[in-house]
This record gives sequence, C-alpha cells and structure tokens, in this order.
Amino acid sequence: MREAIKVAAIAIGVVAILWIVNRSSGDPGPADIAWKTSLADASAERPRLLYFTADWCGPCQTMKRETWPDDTVEEAIKAFDAVYVNIDDHEDLARQYAVATIPTIVVIDANGEVVDSIQYSTASQMVSFLRANS
Repeated sequence: MREAIKVAAIAIGVVAILWIVNRSSGDPGPADIAWKTSLADASAERPRLLYFTADWCGPCQTMKRETWPDDTVEEAIKAFDAVYVNIDDHEDLARQYAVATIPTIVVIDANGEVVDSIQYSTASQMVSFLRANS
C-alpha cells in the first residue's frame, strides 16, 4: 500500500511539473493564426472569435494539431479577430460567456453579445461555422 502511495505521489509531482512548464511556455495559440491573448486587444470593428481552451484539455490539443492548422480554417478565420482564451488564466471570461466545456468557440458582436458558438469540431465543421458567422 505504501509503495502505491509513493508511486502516486511521484506521478502527481511529474504531472504538476509538466503542467507548470507547459503553462509557462507562453503559447499564444495554435497554428499560424494571429491570435490575440486578450479580448481588450480585439477590435469591435469586425466579428470576434473567442477560443476557450486549456493546456490540459485533450480535445483542445487535438484541435490544435488537426483543426486550426488546416489551410481552409486559417483562411476562413482571417475574417475575425481571434482571441485565444486559456480558461485557467481567464475564468471570468469563461463565466461571462457561460462556457461549461472546452474547447468552445464563441463568436461575439461589437456589443459583446453571443452570435453563435460551437464546441470541438473538425476542420470542415470549423470552416462551415466560420463562413456562416463572418
């Protein structure tokens, strides 16, 4: 029993260290998208897309690898001011937009009102969502 506790404690420590290192990497967001890191930096002159995510989120990491780097997604998102929202750093914004699960992508208008939202999506689903809301 004591051996299992030691192994669990070591595993938790390793995960915590990896989490801290990953969070401190300053990752501004996936792909070659001009992500803003603050809603205040996004222009209200055009639609704003808020990408709610977290470093520890498995589906978010899948989107980072498979959805965002897609050429058609990268082209379609240019119609938006895209904001990368790490919910661990911006819990208030996640609450404001009633984000219950991640990844969640929210399009807001100039007044900050929700126009549409989508959760985890493939590249083709994301392109359809972006085109419908641009």
